[in-house]
Amino acid sequence: MDLHLTEEQDLLLETVKKFAAERITPHATGWSREAAVPKAIVDEVAALGVLGLELDPDTGGAGMGLKELALVTEALGVGDAGLALGILMHGIAGWAYEAAGHDATEFAMGETLGAVSWGHGEPVLAESSADERWNLNGQRAAATWIDSADHFLVEAVTEGANESALFSVARDAAGLVCAGASHALGFRSANLGSLTLNDTPATLLSRDGAHISGVNARIQLGLAAVAVGIGHAAMDAGRRYAAERKQFGKPIASLQAIQFKLADMVTEVEAGRLLVWRAADVPRTPGVVAMARLYAGEASLRAANECLQIHGGYGFTEEFVAERLYRDAQLAKILAGSSQSQRISLAQTFLGRP
Repeated sequence: MDLHLTEEQDLLLETVKKFAAERITPHATGWSREAAVPKAIVDEVAALGVLGLELDPDTGGAGMGLKELALVTEALGVGDAGLALGILMHGIAGWAYEAAGHDATEFAMGETLGAVSWGHGEPVLAESSADERWNLNGQRAAATWIDSADHFLVEAVTEGANESALFSVARDAAGLVCAGASHALGFRSANLGSLTLNDTPATLLSRDGAHISGVNARIQLGLAAVAVGIGHAAMDAGRRYAAERKQFGKPIASLQAIQFKLADMVTEVEAGRLLVWRAADVPRTPGVVAMARLYAGEASLRAANECLQIHGGYGFTEEFVAERLYRDAQLAKILAGSSQSQRISLAQTFLGRP
C-alpha cells in the first residue's frame, strides 16, 4: 500500500480541506438544527468537481478512484458528517447509474440529486409486468436527502429469480412515500428519512452481482471515511479546547491525563485512516472493507467521547462542537450495518480461510 499521496491527490485534498474549513465547519451546527443543508452549498461542492469523482470525465466527472473518494469524504466529514454522507451517497448513486450504461452528466454537475436507501428486515420486492416494466413494494428504513433527492437508489429482490437487483426510483414516481426522520440522533444535515414503495414504478439498473457488490463496498468504505472525519474533528476540537482552557493558572493541555487522551485520539484516528486507505487500494480483498468500517466507526466514537470529556460540562451544550460530534459518532457506528454485523462478516471471512 502506497502511503504517499500523488501531487494530484494532495492538491485535491488540500482544496477540499480549505473549502470545508471556510464554507462548511462554521455552519455545521446550524445545519444540524435545521436537518438540511442549503442547495447552494451542494452547488459549491459541484463547482469543486467532486460530486462525480468516479464518473467519466467526458460527462463532467473527475475519473478518479476509491482512494480519492476516501480522501474527499473524510475531508468533508471533518466539516460536517451529515453533508459528507449526503455527498457520498449522491456520488454512489451516480456511479451506479453510469455503470449501468446511463448518462450521469446531471449527477456530476449537481443538476440531478441522487440518494441511496438502505435498511434491514423484509426486503423490497420487485415485480415485472408483461411489458418488462418493474414495480417495487416494501420499505427502506433510511435514505439520504429525503426531501430533495431526485432519484433514489434501491436494492430489491426480483420476483421468482430471488436475486438482488439495483433500481432507480424517481421522486415523483407513483406510490412512493418519503417520510423525514423526526430529529435523528446524528447526521441530521443528511436529511435522513424512510421510503415506502407501493407498486412504485422503477428503472432496472443492474442484476450484476459485481455491480451490486461495488455499490455496497462504496457505502461501507465511504461510511468508514466519514467516521475518520468525525474522529479527526473531535481530535482537533479536543486539542483546541485543551490549549485554551486554563485551570490553576495553566492550560489543561499541560495535564498528563489530558495528554494521554489526546495521544490515544490521534493514534486511533490515524490507524482508522490507514485501514480506509488500504481498503480503497484492495476493496475486493475479503474483510478489508469490514475491518476499516469496524475500526474507524469505533475509533471515531472513542475520540468523540474523549473530546466530550475534555470539554467537561461545556461539551453537552451546542455552544461547542463536541456534542454534535458525539451524536454523529454514535450513528456512524450503526448506519447501514452495525459494528456487530461487521464482526460477523469478519469472523466468517476468517473462519473460511484455509
